[in-house]
Amino acid sequence: MAFRRFACAIGVVAALLVSSTDATAQYSPSLPSSPPRSIAGVRFHFRADGPVRGGFGLAGARLIFGSESGSVYALDKRDGSVLWRTSVGSPVLSTPAIAGARAYFTTWDNALHAFDIASGRELWRVDLGRTLGASDYWEYYVSSPILADGRLYVGSGDGKLYAIDPATGRIAWASDVGARIRTTPAISGAFVAVGTMSGHVVALDRRSGGELWRFATKGAAQDFSFKDNDTRSVVTAPIIVGDTVIAGGRDGYIYGIDRRSGKERWRETHDGGSWILGLAGDKSRFYAGGGSAFVIQAADPATGKEVWRTPTGNAMFGGIARAGDVLVSNGSQGGLLGFDANTGAQLWSFRLPEMALSSPLVADGVVYTGADDGSVYAVDTATSRQPALDRYVYSYTNPPAAGFFWFKPDTLASITGAFGRSGYAALGSEDLARALATPGGKRGRKIIVLADTRLPDAVDAVALRRFLDGGGVLVLIGPDPVIYSFDSEGAPQGVDPEKEKAAFGLDQADKARDYGYNFSTFTPAARGLGLTGHFVTIGWARPEQVSTVLAADRSGMATAWTKRFPNGGLLVQLPVPRSRAIDLSAYINAIDLASARAAAEKL
Repeated sequence: MAFRRFACAIGVVAALLVSSTDATAQYSPSLPSSPPRSIAGVRFHFRADGPVRGGFGLAGARLIFGSESGSVYALDKRDGSVLWRTSVGSPVLSTPAIAGARAYFTTWDNALHAFDIASGRELWRVDLGRTLGASDYWEYYVSSPILADGRLYVGSGDGKLYAIDPATGRIAWASDVGARIRTTPAISGAFVAVGTMSGHVVALDRRSGGELWRFATKGAAQDFSFKDNDTRSVVTAPIIVGDTVIAGGRDGYIYGIDRRSGKERWRETHDGGSWILGLAGDKSRFYAGGGSAFVIQAADPATGKEVWRTPTGNAMFGGIARAGDVLVSNGSQGGLLGFDANTGAQLWSFRLPEMALSSPLVADGVVYTGADDGSVYAVDTATSRQPALDRYVYSYTNPPAAGFFWFKPDTLASITGAFGRSGYAALGSEDLARALATPGGKRGRKIIVLADTRLPDAVDAVALRRFLDGGGVLVLIGPDPVIYSFDSEGAPQGVDPEKEKAAFGLDQADKARDYGYNFSTFTPAARGLGLTGHFVTIGWARPEQVSTVLAADRSGMATAWTKRFPNGGLLVQLPVPRSRAIDLSAYINAIDLASARAAAEKL
């Protein structure tokens, strides 16, 4: 039973404002941007003091967001440098509303805060009552404030929707809907709608706060004993498309509600059970993320009928951002994902170091997102689609007991597992020669990661060079395996640098140089691929013999690098620790980015 509760509960939604097509709201998470059809590079990576689970706002050059540890940050959107940080003493779980020189956040303790964007000084704070009830079941978010026609509208855990003067924090009205509100209000004209933890969608007159209608979802009649899970709450921010309010509940259903009467127009479901995640839409389509259904889908707002459905392998945490014909959302497995809004095809993925519950922001061709380890990424994008790639990771099959292998068994298993979870198919000894024979795969060029120091007898320097010259991508994450020779029992017989010269055009004939372990630091070129920090490794290449130095040791030798070959071929050296497992998400992102760049700039 515990597993079922987890699988259903994984479909939580961030309280992200999603404006309807005719909304009068001045604040929207969808800022002007070209469609992000591929990832072009990493602008910066910043580490906050706690999980980043809310959304982001932009004010000029300032990126504004909050952390679970109770901090509000302003970063320079160009390089990620900290402009200011203000502590508010309670988790900051909302998307900010930005207006003029001010930013507005709600916090877990039911407070609305106003900040001066230039300095980070708190201008005022309004307490929004005490939370109703004692339960706290996967409530990761709070209602985010939205600004419309000179008022802030925001829900609270005390069961009230508030209209507040943004200049002073004075409450204009407070309307009691009877249950906690964790959704961001949806506004159109004089109409505002919110979801409640009692399973209702409530519509109010936003001028007076008077209730217009109340819609009960199927979950409103259920309690926790039904499926031993919360199948009642509405925590997904509703959207308004024309004269239809679209809302999703933890009961597993998406509802189309007549905006004027509050009557149900249609009801649909992902799979009859998983929680409904973030919603986005326009007059022709709306989009919904899946919880334990692990899908994203498009549907007709007039009927709720599905147009397309794409398996994601992730619960689509957070809100769905849209820029042109591209949808962007986070996944439970630590992935930022891009989808074609017309077809549902997944265009790209960018791996994050931890699960991501935040709502991404797309603006000016950059995607901003956060993760549970406190990471905040600014990812540059391009309007052209990324070349298709077939990805493989190689390790020796049935190694002899006396064999020498660089990586410890547990470390090797963690490496191949990490690449496998990122879509790399496994190659064994009997498969590698066949895979190297053709640089192109079913979908496009091949990437082969050599995660082992022993190559099968059928693979030599000639086969590796032919693969590279044909446009393939070869990745070394340990010492170059081509230089080793072994006896029949798998024991190493020596190294031959001439093999490396034949395969890769690298000459390490300087016998006076120490081949020991080298402390190395990633270069600015590596930061553009998302790699930062330092490491210790063995082996090196002369800087003049490679295309891009990604890391250098104290003598200036390249210890991580790329080397380009004809037809977009690429050799990548990214050392991984020999005897301990590390998070490889940044490495895998870097391989994808470097491969795409090489393909776009063929020699």
